[in-house]
Amino acid sequence: MPALSFSGTSRIGNKTASPRPEILLNGLSIQKEHAVVSNSNNKVMLKPQPGANILINGTKVTKETELHHHDRVSFGPNHLFVFHHPQDMAKQMKEGTLSEETPTFESAQEEIAKESGLMTSSDGMSK
Repeated sequence: MPALSFSGTSRIGNKTASPRPEILLNGLSIQKEHAVVSNSNNKVMLKPQPGANILINGTKVTKETELHHHDRVSFGPNHLFVFHHPQDMAKQMKEGTLSEETPTFESAQEEIAKESGLMTSSDGMSK
């Protein structure tokens, strides 16, 4: 995911949006106005626009959702990001809940396949 080292709100969308979104993604599945991301007091929220295809950690989201360090965010089928949130990471480290594994493209794809029912177990077997 593009760096979100700002306070305030940024729009995510395609090049046909006017005005142009702050975070520009291309592809047939990306809407003019796909989502809005806001950062207020180090709390980062992602709000999908109606009809937008967005997954967080493999699960489709249709309402505003808080993002946490290492969340996997997919915009349509072609844009997959790992969200990095330094303040949330520090909090997780302090609480002892920080996963030592950094998500990979492959692990995020596997997560999406499991959540969608395309994969039935962790051994990689498909339906």
